[in-house]
Amino acid sequence: MLVAEEQGEYTFYNAFETADLISSVSRMVEDVRSGKNKKAAVKKWVSEYGFLGANLGSDFVHPKWEALADFWREAETLADLWGKYKQVTQRDMSGLRGWIRFVELPNDGDPLIPSPEGSRTKSDFSKEPGVMSFGTADLFFSATLEEIGQNPLRFYQLAGLRYILVRINGRIKSLELNYTGVEKIENPQDDIFKIRPVLYPRTLLEAMYLQFYILLSGHNVKICKHCGKPFPLKEKYSKNRVYCSDRCNNAAKMRNYRERKRQQVFLPR
Repeated sequence: MLVAEEQGEYTFYNAFETADLISSVSRMVEDVRSGKNKKAAVKKWVSEYGFLGANLGSDFVHPKWEALADFWREAETLADLWGKYKQVTQRDMSGLRGWIRFVELPNDGDPLIPSPEGSRTKSDFSKEPGVMSFGTADLFFSATLEEIGQNPLRFYQLAGLRYILVRINGRIKSLELNYTGVEKIENPQDDIFKIRPVLYPRTLLEAMYLQFYILLSGHNVKICKHCGKPFPLKEKYSKNRVYCSDRCNNAAKMRNYRERKRQQVFLPR
């Protein structure tokens, strides 16, 4: 159980000004999976950013505690989704093939298949081999499996983004729509009224999913292959960038070098 030791005033901040908020959760999960102490890693993250609000009830109150199991479940879910988005932006076909597959459908007019006339293929995210499932994340294509195989990246990316968006949508349904202020603009003929619409997330976790959703709405970003942070793309590139900075590029080279040296040590002579 994570409990706030001191009772003090709560501070509010704009989650969208914290660019590495989601990626910090992803890095924390990766560190724990690599062997770091889970309780220590979670405590450090909560001390910096606050509780996710994973156990918040219907009556909104500022969370003063959070179960470690609840926090970790939500952190892993968000981190895994962020990792899938990184695979999409990095054109990681090997990674995408690990959780996306395409299934050819019989074109027999089955009413259980919500597909347009002539659709022959759908993406499937079932974890069980050989099991075809129809869910809200499914995406139907008129292309055949052979046609998908000729240009697989496009189809895998579209299917992956569809899956991500559906999962995010499910986490931001309870967002409150409100407004700040009412402005009246007068002229000789009419009165014009304006408000500023505001979305209120109930928890930090909901704010992070909202941030994720907005990031997908056309901000033209890519996820760094090393640190996992989003970085903006320019219109013209001389080469395909996979790192957000020279620092991450050099750090990745050093990591790969150390990994190669480590593997050489264990090679049989």
